Order: sequence, then C-alpha cells, then structure tokens
Amino acid sequence: MAYRQTNHNGRVSTKSGSVYNRNHNDRSFDISHAENVHPDMVSENIIIHYDETNHPHVIDIKDKSHTTIDEHEHCIYESLFAESLSKQHARNEAARHPERNKSIDDLLNSKNTCPEETIFQIGSTEDGYPPVEVLMAIFEDYQKELIDIYGHNLHFLDVALHMDEAVPHLHIRKVWTYDGKDGLDISQNKALAQMGFERPDPSKPSNKWNNAKISFSEWERDMKLRICEKHGVAVSHTPKAPGKASMEKEEAIAIKLQEKIASLNAELVSEEEKNKVVPDTNIFGKPKQISVTPEEYRRWQASAETRENNERMQKYLKEQQALLDKREKSLNKQGRDLADRHLMIESEVSQRVEEGISKRLPNQIKQLQYNLRIEQKQLEHDKSALFARAEKLDERAENLHNEETYLSEVSARLDKRKANIEAEVKKSVASIIKDAFQDFFQKFKNTFLKHFKGKHQEEVLEVIKEMPIDEQTADRLFRYGFYDAEHHTVGEVMERALEEDIKDVLHESGASYRQIKMADIEAVKQSIGSGASLEDVVNNIATDVSKRIVPTRTR
Repeated sequence: MAYRQTNHNGRVSTKSGSVYNRNHNDRSFDISHAENVHPDMVSENIIIHYDETNHPHVIDIKDKSHTTIDEHEHCIYESLFAESLSKQHARNEAARHPERNKSIDDLLNSKNTCPEETIFQIGSTEDGYPPVEVLMAIFEDYQKELIDIYGHNLHFLDVALHMDEAVPHLHIRKVWTYDGKDGLDISQNKALAQMGFERPDPSKPSNKWNNAKISFSEWERDMKLRICEKHGVAVSHTPKAPGKASMEKEEAIAIKLQEKIASLNAELVSEEEKNKVVPDTNIFGKPKQISVTPEEYRRWQASAETRENNERMQKYLKEQQALLDKREKSLNKQGRDLADRHLMIESEVSQRVEEGISKRLPNQIKQLQYNLRIEQKQLEHDKSALFARAEKLDERAENLHNEETYLSEVSARLDKRKANIEAEVKKSVASIIKDAFQDFFQKFKNTFLKHFKGKHQEEVLEVIKEMPIDEQTADRLFRYGFYDAEHHTVGEVMERALEEDIKDVLHESGASYRQIKMADIEAVKQSIGSGASLEDVVNNIATDVSKRIVPTRTR
C-alpha cells in the first residue's frame, strides 16, 4: 500500500496573522483545552534541540527543568546573529536612526525572519501509517543529508515528534541563512541563491508559482521519496489535489448542517408533491392522475384524509428520529471503543519506538545526556565565577575612582600651593633685588654721581629711587644705564635696552652678527609687534641683507 507523504511549510498562522506558537511543539501550555491531544501520551513525545553547529541533542522532557523550545531558539538566534545585529546597530547609530535597531525577539517574532516550521507526516488515519521507528529513521537520513549538503544555509533549530495526536508526525523548525556584509544573516531567497537554486522558468519573472523555493521543494520531495523507498516505505508520487483538507472546523460543521437541511427540505417537498396528486380511475377502471388547482389543494389539505396522512408522516418521522438516536448511541459507543483501541495501539507503538530508539542509539543518547549535564554544570560554575569576578572588578573600580578623586584633590592643592610659592618667590626676589640695588646705590652714591654730571642727573636719580625695581629693569639699568646716563634720559636708556634684547633674541634665533648689525631694528620691532614669528623675521633680515650686499659686490 502506498502512503501519502504530507509536507506543510509555514511561518505565520493564516487565522491569527502572527508567527506560529513555539509552545505548541513542546506542550508548554495547558493541554486540557486541546481536544486533539491525549494527555496520557504527552510523555511519549520526543524533543530534539540542535546547537549552532547543526548537531542534535535529545531532550529529557520528563525533567521539568529542561530548556523550552522558546528559550532554546532565543539562545541559538543570539549565537548565530548577534554579530551581524551589533554591526547593523552601529551603522544605524552612525546614521542617527537608532529606531531601526532590532533585538533577538524582533527577529523571532517577525514573519520575515522567524523560523520556518515544517510538518512532516507519512500516512493518515484513513490509510494508516508506518511504524514510528521507521518514520524516525527516515527523518534521521533526511536531516543528515540536508545538513551535509546545505548545512551552512539551513540551520535546524528543533524537532518535535508528537505521539499524543491521531497520527505520529514531526514539527521541524529551521532558519534560512546567508553570508551578508555584516556576517551571517536571515533571508530565504538569498540563502537559496547561495545554495544554487533558481526559479523553474528563469525567462519569466519571479512570482508565487515561479520562484527558487519551488525548485528546492521539488528537490527535497525527490530526496524524501528516495529515502522512504530505501526504508521500504511506498509513498505516492502524485501530490494531493487541493480541496477541503485545510478547511476550518467551523466551516466543515456549517457545510454538514447545510447539507442536512437541504436533504430534509427535499424530503418535505417530495411528500407535498405526492399529496398534490389524487388517485382515481378512468372509465376503463384504471387509475389516473388528476391535477388540482391551488385553491382545491388547500381545501383538500384541510380535509380529514390529509390530516390523517400528516399524522402518519409525523409518526413516521418520530420513529425515524428514534432509530437515528439509537444509531447515534451505537456509533458513540463504537467511537469510544475505537478511541480506547487507538490508545492501546499508540501505547504499543510508543513502546516499540522507545525500544527501537534505545536499541539503535542507547550509548549515543546516554553520552549526549551526560555531556549536556556536564556542560550545564560547567556553565553554572563559569557563571558563578563571572559574577564573583564582576563584583571584584566593581569594587576595584570604586577604589580606583576614590583614589582618582583623592589624587585630583591633592593635585589641586599642590597647584594652588605652587602658585602661592611662585608668587612669594617673585615678591621676595623683587624685594631682594630692590634692596640690593638701594644698598648698592647708597654705597656707591658718590661714584655714581660723578657719572651723572649732565643735565639729566637729577631726573635719573629721582626715577631710580622711586621706580619699582623688578629683575628685568634692574638688569637693564646695570647693563646700559650707568655708562651713558649723562647723554640720555631714562626712557632712552630703556629703549636702548629693548633694542639690545631684540638683537640677542635674533642672534639666538640664527641671525649672524653681520645681519643683525645691518638690520633695521625699527622694522624688526614692528614685525614682532604685528605678530610675525621670529623665524619669518630672521628670514626677512637675511633676504634684505643679501639684496643690499649683492649689488655692492657687483659694482
């Protein structure tokens, strides 16, 4: 017998418009409201989680602390797409559009980036179905071949084998990925392009009936048919024609009611048509049919014979209703018996599946469970160590902050103290110089007066006595004031001192004595006063002197 293979792919519920509920697959909800789920068989379900390397891990659903599918998919999405999300966030921030940033939850709940779910089933309640261990063997070969060929672009997330419904079937959830500019990203079309699939007719534009997913689905269907034949399962190669298979429950009930009402109306019309014909005999003694007018029919309908016929019809309908009720009770009893038998068969199948799985992969499952427990313990230990390290770092940061604050305060006090000391030193030095100069002036007053016999003698003496002597002024007076004071005023002496200072600065900046001697000091003073740099001033002096020397040598 050839079974029918069912594949249904989707992301969003057509009824609610939201992404598929992940809690349905691992029964993380109140199953008392799910009429199609047998509560006693939930423990026979099998849940498989895939890590970021497409490696499967069987989950012990009897352990109430196990990771749910919702938590697992969030963790895998973060592991696969955190890097590309971070780069996209940085680019959005640089473009001043932080509102474009998406979180892991946004990816999981968006119809464009959420996982794709496939319901994989072989057979039906009407045609029967192969043993569950055969179904799992077929799926194992299917996922292995798909991962080996296209594992980089198809990441399995989780698989749920439901034994608690009418027909055993698998819920397979996966995500389509491709290599984008920011790293691994989500897109079915771009993933199919990297996998090498094109639309069936490349000469026509892409649409619902001509796209790369159709080409992939045909390849995938051929692969599943080949694997089914390998395991001795005959599967129909003709796809099921579209019909009412996906009809909502309420729609089916409404159609049945409409059909029943139409049938009853047809019976009633048929009886009325019979009553419109009055049997009689012709002149030859044979029965004939006589048609009556509507008015005659209404009078006839009110007659005793018609009432008798109506009473017989009502009695007949009551008898038929009683037979139908009895038949319904019998069918209900048979339905309960079939349900009990179905549960017994499912229990036996589940036991055989468990025995088959335990025979095929006992050591692997035990090893995976052991490795998982070891990894969980290691993660808990690392988590505790990280928390302790974080607390120490916080404490160290607080200490460093306190030390930095203390050093800043000490530095500010030292700067203030330094400024006070410098002010005191300047004040003391100026006082010492002034006192030294006054002492020198008293000691050598007579000698000093001999040099000031000119007309400016009294003026120079008075200015020197009253002026606030600082270090620079004292130095200039000592250098230029005594030997030429009788010919110049104090202002002229200070002007001459400024010129000598300018010459010293020019010499220190690279000007030669000859260039300085031939330079126009007044022009130099104006250049410096206008903000010119010493380097430019020295270059101008050199250029000017060379122009004045070269013509002389030429002559």
